[in-house]
Amino acid sequence: HNNNKMSHVWYETYDLMTVQISTRYGNLSVSYDQSHHAECTPDETNIGKRPKRKPLITYHDCGTNHRTCFSSFFSCLGKEHEMNKKFCAYHVDAPGMQDGSVEGVPEEFEGEVTLDKLAQQLEDVSDFFGWTRGGTKTNNTEVFAIGVGSGATVLSIYANRFANPIVGMILVSPMSRQANYAEWMYAKWFRVKCVRARKRVSESGANHLMGRLFSKYGSDGFAGKFSSDLALTTRNEMQDMRVDALLAYYDATVNRLDNTHIAHSLKCRTLILAGSESPWYNDSLHMNSVMDKTITSWVDMEKVGAAVTMEHPSAMLSPVHLWLQRLKAEGYL
Repeated sequence: HNNNKMSHVWYETYDLMTVQISTRYGNLSVSYDQSHHAECTPDETNIGKRPKRKPLITYHDCGTNHRTCFSSFFSCLGKEHEMNKKFCAYHVDAPGMQDGSVEGVPEEFEGEVTLDKLAQQLEDVSDFFGWTRGGTKTNNTEVFAIGVGSGATVLSIYANRFANPIVGMILVSPMSRQANYAEWMYAKWFRVKCVRARKRVSESGANHLMGRLFSKYGSDGFAGKFSSDLALTTRNEMQDMRVDALLAYYDATVNRLDNTHIAHSLKCRTLILAGSESPWYNDSLHMNSVMDKTITSWVDMEKVGAAVTMEHPSAMLSPVHLWLQRLKAEGYL
């Protein structure tokens, strides 16, 4: 690594190394398995050979971080699944959203956080790990990605940027259009709740976020109660997050632009998983309608919300398996 870009490194309790990477908009936390990383990066003894593992960027949804959003999914896969054997996951946390954060949004943002700025940070992450060498396709490492909700939108913006190395993505409940009137009105209410809370997200505010993430079926969310074990755990996790960082990511999501033109121009192999109870189900339909059908697959996930990785990760196994088989058939794995 370029040590000049590394602020500090520490170990987390769940055996992942986390590095603070200096980006154009302040430090960003990226966590990965060190042993998998060693098999992902070619060294002097195997220059010119394909690494054993491919980089897989993950980006979480609003109201979660990489651990809460993806740990159930990767655990459900199991160690012997191709997803865990072929890839090294690099879990990106939105600014200030990582576990144990003592700082909120970096001052370097110089204004509001936007999904486009978060996508630009991923360019710096890619440079840090050496995935984009020289800015040409011939020098790029083949990178893959999986994102949920807001994170899926960030990844689609990044994948559309010049000289990016992404060749395959799984987008779970992506947002392809601007927020509608109802989302805007809920956002105004949520901002007031966060300002009043200051240090801790209120229970009603957490319920609002869970309504964006989960269906009423998987989290016992009937009448907005959200009383399942998953919901109770998620609520506690949300209330431990920094309110300023959470609100910044939330605002970036609500203030998103219409990304139809981006979806139309995407060239990477894309699997879209659309939770039928997701607030952005129609957005995922719209995104699929404008994308190249020869490289895009769309799967309807019945009776599940936006955060399929949390609510029903086992339902993802079959479509993910087919996505991997297609990548293998095309010579990417």
